[in-house]
Amino acid sequence: MSYDWKQLGAKIAKVGLTFLATGGVAAIGGAAPATILLAGLTGEAIAGGLGEIAEGIVSGIQPKEKGVYTRFQLAIKNCVAEQLKKTDCPRGKTKDIQSEIMDNLFGFPVNAIVAATAEPQKVTSFIKNAFSNQGLETIMSEEKAIIFVDALFSRLVNLIDNDHEFTTTVYLKSLVSNVQLLQITADETLRVSEGNDEKLNRLIDLLNDTLNHSKIDSGQLAPVLEKPKYSFIFEIGLNGQALEFSTDTKNAIREWFYDCAREDLSSITDECLEDTFKVTIVDERVTQAQIEIEAIDSQINSGEILDVFGEHRYSESKKTAHHINKENDIKAAAIKFYLNDRIGFGIFNTFEHYKLTEIIVAILELPYFSTYELDNNRDYIMLEVYLNFSGYNENHERFTAHMKRFDVNDCFGGTGIYDVYGYGVCDMGKYRKVIAPYFYQHLGNLKVTDNYDFSQNKRILNLYNYYVGLH
Repeated sequence: MSYDWKQLGAKIAKVGLTFLATGGVAAIGGAAPATILLAGLTGEAIAGGLGEIAEGIVSGIQPKEKGVYTRFQLAIKNCVAEQLKKTDCPRGKTKDIQSEIMDNLFGFPVNAIVAATAEPQKVTSFIKNAFSNQGLETIMSEEKAIIFVDALFSRLVNLIDNDHEFTTTVYLKSLVSNVQLLQITADETLRVSEGNDEKLNRLIDLLNDTLNHSKIDSGQLAPVLEKPKYSFIFEIGLNGQALEFSTDTKNAIREWFYDCAREDLSSITDECLEDTFKVTIVDERVTQAQIEIEAIDSQINSGEILDVFGEHRYSESKKTAHHINKENDIKAAAIKFYLNDRIGFGIFNTFEHYKLTEIIVAILELPYFSTYELDNNRDYIMLEVYLNFSGYNENHERFTAHMKRFDVNDCFGGTGIYDVYGYGVCDMGKYRKVIAPYFYQHLGNLKVTDNYDFSQNKRILNLYNYYVGLH
């Protein structure tokens, strides 16, 4: 089977460059691999010129916070899974083969990607070995391996080009765009014209401008802002449940809690605490919907007309992605309010970092928009939580919370109006934690949806100012 290996090499190079942009120089291993990746994008005619400048420009690439690198690897993992579904791979072997492909081809520090840019045939060897190691030699022939690899990297390139999840690589896209403009003339013009030095110097200038985040012909790149020192990445699975925190996030929370959050140990003020950390939520449901959208976009771009089923899939996937992204924006803001709430640490007796986990998980798993099941479950009672005991409470001064009927009875001595009437959240003992995720999601919604100015009424930010009643 004849195949354009150079074209595959360019796709692999683009994926490798995104590793470089999302994971930082350390993820690739330095300037020499960057040279190979750039050469894979620009073609043999100007590879020499890139080799000479790589040492000078690689230091201009700012390593990104670990969250983007983690999300990019998760997206790749899902792409591998989707591609495996299109093979004859037995379902019982899919996860093992997926893990082997991820470890050998996309694992840290992704040296395989760098090597495969110059020799794309190595990728097909990785894939064939992954199948043969599971005793499936007859399923993955050379031809099928090529088809698998080409489709996989085409999917990944499409992900990089179209998925706003990786907008931190905006300068990478500009770099690729400028290099590709020169590539149009590189293979012919650079060999025969007398302006080789001028063109290579122009390429050097474009690369330096892009990597330094300065103005280029296509417009103004986003400025580089100082990033918070700590990054907390929380993941939600396909079932809507929070996944176990990664080691990086556990370590970051531990260090941040004692160095920044504990008021008795830190010199950081309440006003500055929120600037010390960033919260990111990675949701497998969004990733799955995005893969579906990209697959249908590919059909549309190739000129196919969608049938009724395709239109339904596209519509549902779009709605799912937008709905969950909006909800996760609220949850991320809610977690920030919680982690920034030193008064809340006292309310919930949070004196050690690991005690933060319970409420963080509760916020992640509590649906904000889809509350139908709780609203119509007789085992739960809906409580009204409000700021002003006498007088009118505006929408920003009240919210609702669901509590198990048994717990309401245990907490208040009954489930009637007069059993609950007159109590404050401060009177609820251990059940204060039931109210916590609703409270912080309420604040998150005010910030994300209403852009509310909390300086107008700072009483809203203290849970102990609230009273409880039946809704």
